[in-house]
Amino acid sequence: MLSSNTRRTPGPWITVCAIVVSVIAGCGEASSRRDEGPPWAEAGLPDGVRRYGLESAVIEYEISGWNTGHETLSFDRWGAREASVSRLDAHGMDPDRTLETVTEGAWVTTIDHAQRELFSMKAHVHHDAVLQEATDALARGERVDWGELTMRAYGCEPVGREPILGRSCQVWERETRAGHERSWLWEGILLKHERVMGDGTPRTYLAVRIEEQPALTDALFELPRSYPRATFDPTGPGVFGY
Repeated sequence: MLSSNTRRTPGPWITVCAIVVSVIAGCGEASSRRDEGPPWAEAGLPDGVRRYGLESAVIEYEISGWNTGHETLSFDRWGAREASVSRLDAHGMDPDRTLETVTEGAWVTTIDHAQRELFSMKAHVHHDAVLQEATDALARGERVDWGELTMRAYGCEPVGREPILGRSCQVWERETRAGHERSWLWEGILLKHERVMGDGTPRTYLAVRIEEQPALTDALFELPRSYPRATFDPTGPGVFGY
């Protein structure tokens, strides 16, 4: 859990990647700290490991269901770093509030301009295991599909292919305690995510526009240096989910 002097800030909305699919909530103690800099020693991806099949892209999403809104996701370096901007009309959230996140390797950082602080956490609980599997596969000279490795780590099964924006997506499916989930991946990139809660309430995250291979500036991925940072590792001792 977070230390008592660390204010709990809203976690980043699903982007895929940061968090490709939502995971089952757990409980327990986890490593946590507040500092001026991130644990960036493990921020990057090893040479040859590519999260996506595109070097860069800008994708616009519409969010519908129990909450509504829009999100713009930008990434380069084959997905090694991402930036997202979301505007959501969700329960308990200011409808005029914009949520910004930056993902670098294993870590997703939410930027809270209102409170002038940063909140960093592991992108997902299986990240290290997927990274190790990808690295081992590369060493054997095998092709690495990061999206497939991530889906299988979460217990998802492929159920066919469907087009989104004219792009053929592999559809993955799983049942959880929270409900039924389906994810549509193209080149490892999430173009649609659909969750139906146990009570039948839906939530859909759908790509509506894709710009492939844009030139993105470093400034898009920069974090405010003056903001203090709280960090949280859901893979810490006693934690089995986020």
